[in-house]
Amino acid sequence: MRIALVSNDFWPIFDNAQTSAGGGIEGCVESLVRGMVTRKIDFTLICPKRLNPITCEFEIIETESQPCCLQNPSNYISNVYDILKTIKPKIIWAQSNWSQNFSDIGKTISFIHDGHLTRPANFLVDKPNSYIRYLSYAQKNNLCKYNWEKEKSFVCYTGLPEEEFINYPYSEKSYLLWVGSLFYGINAKGLLDFIELSKRNQDKQFIAYGIGETNIIDYILQITKNIPNFQWRGKLNRGKEHQDVFGKAKFFCQFSHLAECAPRVICESMSKSTGVLALKNNGASEELVSNQITTQKTINELENFINLNYNSLETFNYAKSKFHINQEIDTLIQQSESILTNGRLL
Repeated sequence: MRIALVSNDFWPIFDNAQTSAGGGIEGCVESLVRGMVTRKIDFTLICPKRLNPITCEFEIIETESQPCCLQNPSNYISNVYDILKTIKPKIIWAQSNWSQNFSDIGKTISFIHDGHLTRPANFLVDKPNSYIRYLSYAQKNNLCKYNWEKEKSFVCYTGLPEEEFINYPYSEKSYLLWVGSLFYGINAKGLLDFIELSKRNQDKQFIAYGIGETNIIDYILQITKNIPNFQWRGKLNRGKEHQDVFGKAKFFCQFSHLAECAPRVICESMSKSTGVLALKNNGASEELVSNQITTQKTINELENFINLNYNSLETFNYAKSKFHINQEIDTLIQQSESILTNGRLL
């Protein structure tokens, strides 16, 4: 079963020019690729043109279009379509709403990542070869409205590769951590709430990482210059620094006000045995965190838990049982085989 894995068109992937692996979608694709390589699965990765490519031990086909065309992905879609017609995979795993455009080429599993965005009306109604993979039950419940959609969709959590599971000792954990994008606005992901919490708890260290427009970063630096226990550290690159930052935090603060479909940072935190304080809304945070610390409706309620001691090994084991890349790959392969053999999902 040859698989075509189609990446998103926004950030570079497997590219030295983008060491942070871009946004959540691209991080998910990279993890999936690494897991498939380890298991010697037959696949081809299709992605935007890379500027400074990393040498890889698997087949990559690049489009002529460069990344960062999220607002107008038509060129990328056209390039991918032509590539798929040439390589003729058995099944296509693709990464966004535009996945439906490939359904006349072969069987397609569409990875719908952005749970707080709307889908086109009658999505897939005329695409008999396409199926929808949601990243959480919350996402499916938010977006899946009709019986025919439910029959053509399934839930599969995103996974992390084996090397991302590191059981950091609880004795090494000390600070509260926030990591997120500011491109949705300064408080969409809860940074202002995190800063407010640092003001009220100056006996604790608060560390924040993120990327965003220069004017927003300048504003953050201005309003926090007199908060001695708060640090803004900017961009967080993947690798050992990324692992240590998550692993040595006592709590990761998932304060997003968006209906997040499957916040990857929650999985990354718990894979380093770090507990999560999450704001409860109609997204997937509560579902993913489960009982590994808490989700509450307000920041004031979450503040009551910052002095809590917890069993970090239990958090680590929970994450590995739920968010390992092998579980994601197993589910995708099983569903793909059922689609190819029986013309339906399991």
